[in-house]
Amino acid sequence: MSLTCPTCSQKFTDKGEIIPLVLNCGDSICKKCLMKRQTNDIFDCPLCLLKSKKKIDELPINKFIFKPNKTIVCELCLKEFGDNASSENAPKILNCGETFCTECLKHISKNGVIKCSFCLKITKEDIIDIPINNYVLDFVGHEIYSNAKDLKLDKNMNINDIEIDMNFSIGLMGEMNGGKTSIAYNYRTGQTAEHIDTLSTIGFDYHFKILNIGNKIVKITLWDTAGQEQFGSLAAGTLRGVHGLLLVFSLAYEKQANEKENFLKMCDSDKEILIDKYTKEVFDHVSDLLAQFKDFNKQSKRVIYLIGNKVDNEKYRIIREEDSIMFAKKNKLTYFETSAHTGKNIDKVFEKMTLELMKLYPKSCKSTGKKLENEKDDIPKKPCCLFRKKPDKDTNNEPDKS
Repeated sequence: MSLTCPTCSQKFTDKGEIIPLVLNCGDSICKKCLMKRQTNDIFDCPLCLLKSKKKIDELPINKFIFKPNKTIVCELCLKEFGDNASSENAPKILNCGETFCTECLKHISKNGVIKCSFCLKITKEDIIDIPINNYVLDFVGHEIYSNAKDLKLDKNMNINDIEIDMNFSIGLMGEMNGGKTSIAYNYRTGQTAEHIDTLSTIGFDYHFKILNIGNKIVKITLWDTAGQEQFGSLAAGTLRGVHGLLLVFSLAYEKQANEKENFLKMCDSDKEILIDKYTKEVFDHVSDLLAQFKDFNKQSKRVIYLIGNKVDNEKYRIIREEDSIMFAKKNKLTYFETSAHTGKNIDKVFEKMTLELMKLYPKSCKSTGKKLENEKDDIPKKPCCLFRKKPDKDTNNEPDKS
């Protein structure tokens, strides 16, 4: 589990400017990064852009990060923390920096005042207003996923003979040269894209990976689609019925070599104009792809992540992080920045999506070498005329068996 600030990637310290402060949204950001975003004692989270209700000096320090023996249980009731923010055992962090489950806070709360059982410091907030410790949520999920074992199939083993407990399909869709194939290759093999020379995908391609997660055999099927414009509707149709979608675009300037060099030589004012124009074109295209996908996928239970790839290409980066976050927030998407060449955040993306899908589809994806079945919610409640009960035959017309 990473102990670095998600904004500047510096390692958290227990004092100084890189100390982890927990915002009202639950994210942990170092003090140095927050101070850069501060305006008149008001600042927003660099990850979700939610405004803070507290001053920087009033934000709690995330002590959980520095505990030598991090556990996934509440230190008061010794019950495991929940893996979602709405559960009774969701981890909430007090002003003193200690984290307890929601149920324990209810027991130690009196008249809207909570006294920490360890340091006896007072938190004068309603439990509902106390922020969730998102780092703990990620840690709980990571501990579950970190024990996952990749099932290696030998030459004599048939995939249809494996008892699959949960079966999920994840599609990759996005612009040409965004890095979809490299992302799929990185996750499937564990090797970075530096090991391969990828060609443009024609139509679509698919791969699968089988994991043992929490004593459950989970099959992940990846559908890698073409990014060329003429394959847009084909890609959306191919991804009909997938459980998860990675909507991939490149953060780097994807133009000819001479145009890239001109980009580097531009003055700041001209570069800003080009950045705004290019960003609009990219996100207009991504919006079109998202609309196409939704046209073919009417089910409400879907997990969609927005992936800004090639974050390692800082020299030619043209899409700003804040613009990507704003687009993701507008379309209610979870946003990650990845690099298929260095492997940055690739495992994290699939880890979080797999765990989210396991919670979203707890019972419905069992199969043994069979295609996925639709969710019960997607099956019409009223049967059509083909399934109506046929009338009993007229016994008077039956031949005499005697």
